[in-house]
Amino acid sequence: MASPRNEGWIDSDSYVASRNAGSAIEFFTYNVTTGGEMQLTGPTYPSPDGSLLASVIGGDQDARTTVVTLDGTAIASGFEGGFGAWSNDSSLLMTGAKTSSCGPALLIHRVKGGVQTLCRATLGYTSAVMSPDSRSLALFSEPAGLRRTPAFIGTLTLVDLGNGAETVLSDDIRGFGGACLKWSPDSRFVVVGVCEGI
Repeated sequence: MASPRNEGWIDSDSYVASRNAGSAIEFFTYNVTTGGEMQLTGPTYPSPDGSLLASVIGGDQDARTTVVTLDGTAIASGFEGGFGAWSNDSSLLMTGAKTSSCGPALLIHRVKGGVQTLCRATLGYTSAVMSPDSRSLALFSEPAGLRRTPAFIGTLTLVDLGNGAETVLSDDIRGFGGACLKWSPDSRFVVVGVCEGI
């Protein structure tokens, strides 16, 4: 079997490694202290353009997402959180983490044109959808303690993924249940529907 190739450090003790395994490329984490290996057997999500793969390792509390090219080269290792969604242009990856460097969070990672992460605390947010042009994130929040009660009031917020600026589009969305967000194909409009009974 071929020797492993270091694809990027996760922390001071572990890195993501790859090696040729017949006609396939095998990915795993390698701990330099213990010599232990853990195969990346978790779910793998291809980007919309087919050029990248996101692979998730770990459990609910400690999930990490690694992004690799199809030839096995790591773009980024150890993004906090489990997989959420790719942007339409495959330049952004959204992950969600119950515990992260900024608490419970929705994290947006730029994976093309230089790796960069925007951390957005998620306290109270129940829905998040990236725009088709990959420039904005629509977030819907419900006040703590009022969720799923008759006539709750929710807030729709728009986040600029270029600079992190937030704009509240409406803080008076009333209904019962949860919210469903949908962008228009040209990214000019976002619709929020209140899903009764969810």
